Amino acid sequence: MNPTTIQNVPLGPPAAGLVQENILRAFNNQVDLRAGYGWTRAQVFAFLDHVVIQPATYGVAPSVVGDLVVIRNEIRQLSLPNGNDYRAAGLEPDQHIYRLLRPEWTGQSLAISKFSVRKHYHNNVPYWNNFDLLGLFLALIGPASANATKKNFYLPLTAMYARWCMQIGNHSPYMTCCTWSVAPNRRDKFFLGANLSGSSFSPAETGIWRRICQMARFGLINSDALRLRGWFFNDSLMIRERGSSNPIRFGNCAETYPYLHILR
Repeated sequence: MNPTTIQNVPLGPPAAGLVQENILRAFNNQVDLRAGYGWTRAQVFAFLDHVVIQPATYGVAPSVVGDLVVIRNEIRQLSLPNGNDYRAAGLEPDQHIYRLLRPEWTGQSLAISKFSVRKHYHNNVPYWNNFDLLGLFLALIGPASANATKKNFYLPLTAMYARWCMQIGNHSPYMTCCTWSVAPNRRDKFFLGANLSGSSFSPAETGIWRRICQMARFGLINSDALRLRGWFFNDSLMIRERGSSNPIRFGNCAETYPYLHILR
């Protein structure tokens, strides 16, 4: 199991530095990762569309084509410029989280949340953010390229994924992550993830919506095994290392979905 995580703020210079690497192409040799790094929103969506229209071109297993069609649609609904679940009447402010208005919300309140999290399920795993769905879509297309390493494939793939998140979202994720599994005589399986972003958490507008989203994310990995180790939403090894001022709660960083998939 190998992770690589990129903080999105300085992505430009590292990507430029990768030009000297012999970077592998991705998705059945169809995508130049350096070129994909510079794609526009329209190009990203065109790629998603082409994958579901011509799956064999990308080496997609027939068994996952139906899932990819559904995920592509969910990404579009939660993305810029006018996804129906992103910009939904009565669910203002606009944001990239699948949500439902809570009936008890009557206006400004600091005690309750304006929304509850709605969820799409894939392989019994819930998703409600377009960045996470995009990571799932890319992982389902197929395995890594042959002879993939951190430098020639996973780092540029993660950089491209981060840029695509920037194209489909109104805020870029602060962190993106790629985790992959290695086994003899087969190509690596990889998983992509990002921390939750593209949300409006103003208490005056949405009450305790931030807390609801954080707890939903933590719920992905919350288990008896973690509790027995003494790890909780507000208490983990990283939180202890960085102190109580660390804003990232346990289960709320970019590694959550990649590790969840590998552990499953």
